[in-house]
Amino acid sequence: MDVLFFADYLDLINLTGRAVRDDERGAIAEDLPPILERTRISRAAWLQLAKDFGTAFCTWIGQAEHVGRVCERGGQR
Repeated sequence: MDVLFFADYLDLINLTGRAVRDDERGAIAEDLPPILERTRISRAAWLQLAKDFGTAFCTWIGQAEHVGRVCERGGQR
């Protein structure tokens, strides 16, 4: 994925989240900076992580309790 295209995608997600009403799930408060700025992740680093997602996180990613339940069902640790 091209870095500029990815940056545009993040801008679109940011704009959409800010357009959602404050009382709805997924809303982003107007006073919050963009997510990569808040998390101090560079666009290049995020893009690299997205490209290598499968190898960086093996099989599952998510909240620990959810991943644990999925693993238990599949007989994994």
